[in-house]
Amino acid sequence: MSRRDLWDARVDDAGEPVLGEGQACFALERAALSANNVSYAHVGDTMGYWRFFPAPEGWGALPVWGFGRCVSSKTDGVKVGQRVYGYWPLAEQLVVEVELIEGGFVDPSPHRRGLADLYNRYEHRGAPEPGAEGVEAAFKPLFMTGWLLDRWLALEEDAGAKQIVLTSASSKTSIGMAWTHHQRESGPPLIGLTSKRNLEFVKGLDLYDAVHAYEDWAVLEAETPAVLVDVAGDRDLRAKVHAHFGEALRRSVAVGMTHGAPDPAVEVPGTEARFFFAPQAIGQLTEAMGQAALMKAVGGAWTSFAAQAPNLVNIEVRRGIDAACDAFRALVAGEVGGAQTIVVAP
Repeated sequence: MSRRDLWDARVDDAGEPVLGEGQACFALERAALSANNVSYAHVGDTMGYWRFFPAPEGWGALPVWGFGRCVSSKTDGVKVGQRVYGYWPLAEQLVVEVELIEGGFVDPSPHRRGLADLYNRYEHRGAPEPGAEGVEAAFKPLFMTGWLLDRWLALEEDAGAKQIVLTSASSKTSIGMAWTHHQRESGPPLIGLTSKRNLEFVKGLDLYDAVHAYEDWAVLEAETPAVLVDVAGDRDLRAKVHAHFGEALRRSVAVGMTHGAPDPAVEVPGTEARFFFAPQAIGQLTEAMGQAALMKAVGGAWTSFAAQAPNLVNIEVRRGIDAACDAFRALVAGEVGGAQTIVVAP
């Protein structure tokens, strides 16, 4: 797709891949598309997301999470038929370099160097489980971000706030954070902001202490110390909320851009937004909990959430690369409601 105009997406025929020693080719079997992928595209240059899967000048291969199956291999580390979970381009096939690790492999290709390890790891998986894999593709990486957000805020004692305001409350990252916050024994009320279109869906999740439409931001209790967690990335909304709370805004955390690229001309008063960097949060939590305890907590949380996730959203499977492109355009246009989750497959 065009890096300047995300609506301008096309399907290119790259021909049959030619493998070198130590490489394997995987066919994408199942992947999820959500507002998170739109965020990836909007910050593809600044955050390095376009670097994972090189494309012609001015174009980008959209990153997605999901499952792939090896269709050819020139490495002993991966056999034809082997299935893995990981980070892919929205494409029919991907050639990877293979460096074995416990439970899978990493891709150490030169163009991936310096990028977060999380995105370069591929985990071995067994026979397909379409229902469970649809949930994992759609939710797992975003749930993990939401889980980290809430655990990190709890570690920092919520910056002394008495309420947390979360934008894009229907997004999967926000749902993950809200679910995690809901498990706390104590914590400040969590207030979700969402579109009128998604208002009843978000209320029906029963994960927030209160839910309001974006147009009703002024009902927020301005005198009560607050933290803003901004998943939407709408600078106009952020400016209004900052001005509304003034000095009562104890912290502003920028997470995503589900509403599209923000307008840099909009001035945001007061507290400077602090970008949430997951690896830094992982480091802080590891220091506080220990790595083994952190991994156990993450794994247990995901297992519990995954069992409930099918009751939260409707997963719709769309087949073929052309249908995947159409689905992404619908996401860019804001035509996909929060209750709907798209999984693409061959």
